[in-house]
Amino acid sequence: MVQYHKPHRYKKRKPIYHYLFFRLTILILIFFSLLVYFLFFTEYFQIKTINLVNKNQISEKWFSQQDLLNSLWHKSENKILFFNTRSIFLFKTKQAEKEILSQFPSLAKIEIKQQLPDTLNVTVISREEAARLCLTNDCYILDKDGIVFGVIKEDNTLLKIIDKQKETIQLGERAISQQELTGLFKIKNQLEQDLHILISEFVITPEKLTVITQAGWEIYFDLKGDLDWQLTKLKVVLQEKIPPDQRANLEYIELRFGNFANPKYRINQGSK
Repeated sequence: MVQYHKPHRYKKRKPIYHYLFFRLTILILIFFSLLVYFLFFTEYFQIKTINLVNKNQISEKWFSQQDLLNSLWHKSENKILFFNTRSIFLFKTKQAEKEILSQFPSLAKIEIKQQLPDTLNVTVISREEAARLCLTNDCYILDKDGIVFGVIKEDNTLLKIIDKQKETIQLGERAISQQELTGLFKIKNQLEQDLHILISEFVITPEKLTVITQAGWEIYFDLKGDLDWQLTKLKVVLQEKIPPDQRANLEYIELRFGNFANPKYRINQGSK
């Protein structure tokens, strides 16, 4: 007996481009590509202007505004695959601020704000000169926070601090704590304004702070101790025991120990 089999029909497959999913995928890719091009490569969003404001109007003695602008322009350059772009959307604000502060130690603060479509507004605050710190070979400029931000030659208008504890230091580093620097200015102000004693320089060693007066005699402080009490002892001994006509023979006054200031004279006069 011959059996009859119905012919098997094969359903013809549609081309992939007939499927809705494929079409949507292509549309999404086209849209994404156009969006990337619009945001990152069109001229409209390319950084064209950098506005720089020096908020405290410090001169360019310690940094060049042109060098700062050049650095910012360089940081605005980016690359996607093989294509260069200055798109404002690719500018890394926080990273740029951190790098600029490291590159320019004389800046205390920088704030960069993006202004669409093509502008960076940059505000900087410069460090202000507070004192000069001298090590073995070089002198540096300090701000009020004790940060070193430049090399300086002799300048008699600034408080001079000689630190014999350090040999080298890097710009941007804290050379002396803010508390210690505040203490030095406190001593300077009280000596010059209240006691009319002019200061030549401060010398910091591990054992003591030495104040060298312009008259040539010295005062020994404990910078980590109670400065108010030490200054009180100094004021008492100068007012009650060492009149101005006797100070020419002074070698030093010791304030670090005990409840009294201890003067020593170059000529053997004993303690007064």
